[in-house]
Amino acid sequence: MIERRGYIINKLCSFIPYLLVAWVLNKFVGEGSYFWMIFGIMLLIRLGFSIMEVIGGILAWRLYNKKAMVNRVVDFLKVHNFPPRRCAFDDFDAYLSRIDKFGQYPPKLDMYGKLIPEETPRYYPQELINEARKFEQRLLEAPYQGVLAERRQNAAYNLALDIYSPKDTAPKTLDGDSYDT
Repeated sequence: MIERRGYIINKLCSFIPYLLVAWVLNKFVGEGSYFWMIFGIMLLIRLGFSIMEVIGGILAWRLYNKKAMVNRVVDFLKVHNFPPRRCAFDDFDAYLSRIDKFGQYPPKLDMYGKLIPEETPRYYPQELINEARKFEQRLLEAPYQGVLAERRQNAAYNLALDIYSPKDTAPKTLDGDSYDT
């Protein structure tokens, strides 16, 4: 509730300059009351610029920013030596959660997709778990940037995970059995 109230106050405060300029222009014209007409025209001009900004942002995302973000995330995963996916159906959020929760490398599978028993489980380094937690925190902050930014970020992160650890190289389920058997 506090965040919504702050958002509303911020938006209302952004209209104060428009109201002041409309009032000054109304006083300058002098004849009749053109205040609401001037204010409306200024809001229409603002709407036009907002539409241009949205279109420019979409073009920038499609032409450059998406590829740049995906490359940065793939590089981050490589630099910090993140493990492969545990499951083919994991999205980026589930991938990070599994690293944080389980803390160990995925089980090894034989050529038929069945589990190979290991003597001792291999655990992730604590630095890797900390990096996964930081990334999870970024994902939790995404909704505060807006719906469009959140959707773009999630799409880029999932695409980066698909590049870094393709779905076809991961087990279909956690126990190594596929869905179609």
